[in-house]
Amino acid sequence: MSRTTVSSAVTLVAGAFVIAAGLAGLWQLAGASTAALLATRLALLVGIALLVVGRRSRPGLFRASPAAALALVLLPVCDLVSGLSLAMVRGLDQLAVLGPVLFAVQVMGLAGGLVAAVLVVRRRLLDRGAAWSLVAVVGLRVVFAVASVAPLLDEQLALGLARAYVVVPLAVLAFGVGLLLHGRATGVRTRIDGMVDAWRSSTDVS
Repeated sequence: MSRTTVSSAVTLVAGAFVIAAGLAGLWQLAGASTAALLATRLALLVGIALLVVGRRSRPGLFRASPAAALALVLLPVCDLVSGLSLAMVRGLDQLAVLGPVLFAVQVMGLAGGLVAAVLVVRRRLLDRGAAWSLVAVVGLRVVFAVASVAPLLDEQLALGLARAYVVVPLAVLAFGVGLLLHGRATGVRTRIDGMVDAWRSSTDVS
């Protein structure tokens, strides 16, 4: 049983949506379509919202730490707002006007994600795997956000960054798996050890 206060029943459902967001993110990188972009951000928002709010009598992150919950939900909300805004942009003139606003929205979302990740790790609100995979998601997002606005990026470096961005949806997938395993790691290890012992016994000819 997990020592943390977020229900494993909540993280199971939330983790499924987060995994869907990671898969949609890989789809987006493969096809770069608006539908994939919005699907990625909407699935992540639903997963994080479930994690924060909980289900019926099952406690979510908000009950354990309102500050961490509110900070965390900023990340997918800001992502979705910026994604919808970009989808409605028509022409470079609109992009020039909206660009600074969207950048500010992204900074706010990343700041919220950083605060949430720190609180989740320090207060042990999630199991270690889920907590540190959240840190990886937010940390990678910050690194790529900073790199994308860094001056004097040559074409080769920009192309390399675009290709390396695949690690972000992979980190989201890892976070989803961590949520699925929240509160279940000991049970899973016990089952695996039991299967390994059973296999060794069945192959022991001595």
